Amino acid sequence: MQDIFRRVPGRLLQHSMQVLYVLGGAVTIAYLMMAFGIRDQQGNLARVKASAEQAETVQTINLGLIRKAIADDSNAAFASDEKILGGLDRLEQAHAAPGANRNKSLDTLLKDYTAAAKKLQKIPAQQLSSHHPELSQLLDSLSPRLLQEMRSVGSLHLRQSESMLGDTANKQHWMFAVSLGSLVMIGVLLLQPLLKQLQESALRMRQEKILADKVIDTAQVHIFGLDADGNVVLANRHAELHSGWGGDEIKGCGFFERFIPADRRHELQTLFNGMMSGAIGTRAQIEAPMLVSSGKKMPMVWEMTVIEEPASGKPAMFLITASEAFERKPAGERPAAKVLQFNARMSEEVLAAGDDPLNRGIGNSEAGNIIRMPESLYCRSESPVAQAAKDTIAFFTEDGYSGFPGHFDQDRICRILPRHNEFCNKLGWNRLLNQHNESLDDDLYALMPGKSEYRHFELKHTDHDTSVAESVYAWLREKDNLSNDILDALLAVLDEMIENSLYSAPRDSSGMPYYAKGEARELSTFEEISVDVARGGDILGLMITDYWGTLTPGIFFKSLAQAMEEGIEARENGAGLYMIWLLSDYLQIRVHPQKCTQVTVLWDLNGGFIDRNVDAGLQFLYHNDYEAPYQMRAKI
Repeated sequence: MQDIFRRVPGRLLQHSMQVLYVLGGAVTIAYLMMAFGIRDQQGNLARVKASAEQAETVQTINLGLIRKAIADDSNAAFASDEKILGGLDRLEQAHAAPGANRNKSLDTLLKDYTAAAKKLQKIPAQQLSSHHPELSQLLDSLSPRLLQEMRSVGSLHLRQSESMLGDTANKQHWMFAVSLGSLVMIGVLLLQPLLKQLQESALRMRQEKILADKVIDTAQVHIFGLDADGNVVLANRHAELHSGWGGDEIKGCGFFERFIPADRRHELQTLFNGMMSGAIGTRAQIEAPMLVSSGKKMPMVWEMTVIEEPASGKPAMFLITASEAFERKPAGERPAAKVLQFNARMSEEVLAAGDDPLNRGIGNSEAGNIIRMPESLYCRSESPVAQAAKDTIAFFTEDGYSGFPGHFDQDRICRILPRHNEFCNKLGWNRLLNQHNESLDDDLYALMPGKSEYRHFELKHTDHDTSVAESVYAWLREKDNLSNDILDALLAVLDEMIENSLYSAPRDSSGMPYYAKGEARELSTFEEISVDVARGGDILGLMITDYWGTLTPGIFFKSLAQAMEEGIEARENGAGLYMIWLLSDYLQIRVHPQKCTQVTVLWDLNGGFIDRNVDAGLQFLYHNDYEAPYQMRAKI
């Protein structure tokens, strides 16, 4: 994962430079096209303006010559000479300026005009009259032809300017096309592959995180992550189960204050401070006991590692793993066997030997090691049942058990069978009581009659839930004697089971879901979800399997108790699990923590309908290799 984080910035930088190069090229081309067009327009406008100014100057010179010819005194004649000379200078400068109008006919006329005007300016005012032949020729012949040529040249430049303006508009269209093409090219050739790579990288990182969480949670050692202040920011499920504290109680607490006895606390804190500061090293090992919720001290070997940030090299997390340090006992010494203890008025020997009325109908088999607890004993118990493996306790109810689920989890009871239930009797008590012993077959195949028909479906995408339900419905509809009530119940249970497998089961080590409810996605290769349906004789079965293994007895029984108390309408209270149980004739859940969850529901087809007033048999088989202490603080 760290390698991915190092590669992503490099790829982003590489693609960013390519994007900038393309954008820079497109902007440069657009700028040059606009600059050349504007420069050409400016030149034409300057020529049109120069033509107008030259024509005005010619008229000013003509007016000066006329005033000189009719001047009464020398002062007026002198003023007219100044205007004439000034006009001739401006005319010659404008015509000689760079970019000025270059027209052969105009050049000839302008030279003739300036020569004639200079000659007339040099004639004294007393000798120049309004009827002077050369003045008449300038005013009547030469000047009109010059002005006409100037107007023609100006009109030509004006038309050229208008044409250039149209060309500039066309260039703007081309510029827009170039810019749009650049954006398309950037999107198709650069950004689309970049986004695809980012999505693939994000998916890989998400999958790697899921796998890392599963590895951490399935590791059979205690794993804690501490921040720089020694507070817990990470704890795996193994640590929660064996410490007796739940994740919400561990996260954020001081590790040394919570888990290390006072007489060894200073030693480990000193080691922690030295490793985090870099004074000691980044790895260490030490033996010290761990405090659990009951106050008991468990001997542990602690492996301590400082995880550093790749970029800065500064400590990012203090990782602690712990495994039990077993004491060496002298040869021949054997640990004392644990004794089952029941705080009740019925003797332990009677229960263990099976000398109670529940023995009727249960033959001699592997089920003989099951502690069969009648409802009367459970009601008289003064404190929770303790020290017995929860898979070995089967609670038999006399008439429903709606009042008990809130206590089942704390009393380690996960197997509840209605004593007088006809369907349980049909399935067979030996078969039901032996369910904690795993077989090579899945639960559905182990519980269904021998000659049964089966259908298997697999989900590869979250959108496949509808197609699977339709396929199941179509197959079951072929059976003429299947009642609508049972069919509706199966479809409702199937929908709830698929939704749980898609969105509730995928959770990280802190119990937070990976995916929001309704989020569409393609399932990863390790995230398999399968649906099995079976029909045999008068029994209908449904089973769904996911490979998360995050459902716990605590979550299930608290959901059951809360839904019984608040009603099925409160969906946020885990009513879906309660609904599955309510709509079934027998419910069995088998969980391998962080590995697999298998939910099996059976229906009795003889009745033709679901009797919601009868509590169905229920067995929650939680295969945890480490049974003590079992104090799951489950959150709904």
